[in-house]
Amino acid sequence: MGLFKRNPLKNVKREDVVDAIIELEKKKDELQDDVFIREKQVTDKLQRGKTSKSLSEKKMLANEILMLQRQVKAAQKRIGFLDKKIYVTEQVKLAIDDMEFANYNKKSTVGQMFKNNASLEKFLTNVVDAKTEADTELLEQIDMVDSIMNTYLEEDNLYGESQEMNDILSMMEEDTETVENTPEKESKTEQDDFRELEDPFREV
Repeated sequence: MGLFKRNPLKNVKREDVVDAIIELEKKKDELQDDVFIREKQVTDKLQRGKTSKSLSEKKMLANEILMLQRQVKAAQKRIGFLDKKIYVTEQVKLAIDDMEFANYNKKSTVGQMFKNNASLEKFLTNVVDAKTEADTELLEQIDMVDSIMNTYLEEDNLYGESQEMNDILSMMEEDTETVENTPEKESKTEQDDFRELEDPFREV
């Protein structure tokens, strides 16, 4: 008869599942802190036992270390159990999220609009056909504009400088080069003459 009872998870709330996960993780953190403290106590007592010269003290420390190690093992088992519990609870939360999303999709306007696959296929086909037709028309318009514009040849001098202006500018550049080179040659000749006068015994 148990198989035919109402599913207890049917009306479970997401908030309750989230609270359960938070509680489990908090308990896990407490156990991990406890393990850390006890492991440190084991290390400290073991160090004391190594430095102690009293056999009775070493035995007492050994018993305390054994007790702490058993407590650590027990706490680690509880942590492992909580890990599995957290995993299961998170899967329940994930299932609830999936169910809520599925229900939203069914009730949404888009979900109702595309509920019929045949209608969806027709809609998408019409969209593709319309896009193809628009692209083809645009390509034809581009070809037409290119063919018309290619028949028009621009006059180079319409927007640039005239040929006469370019010739004059070229002449100016040539005159500038001549003016710049002439003083250099004259100066060099004067230097040569001065050196000849300065050294009359220089071999010619």
